[in-house]
Amino acid sequence: MKLLKFIIVVLSTTFTGMVFAQEAKLCDLETFALVLDEVDNAPDEKKELAIAELKMAKEKLIAEDKEACSTHLTNASNVAAAD
Repeated sequence: MKLLKFIIVVLSTTFTGMVFAQEAKLCDLETFALVLDEVDNAPDEKKELAIAELKMAKEKLIAEDKEACSTHLTNASNVAAAD
């Protein structure tokens, strides 16, 4: 479990830089639903990490931290779509 958390932190940090290189996702319910669909259609080996990003996005959405929520939604989308 600790290894998984470490991997998530490392990948989150890596993808954070990518957020600014690509258009960041908005932190709203419509975008959240779209990203959830992307994650549902992602290959099984990518779902765990993408779901972890979605969970963090949900926490930030509830906390009204739009910037962090946007980052995690973008990360989830990127993981789900990565080749």
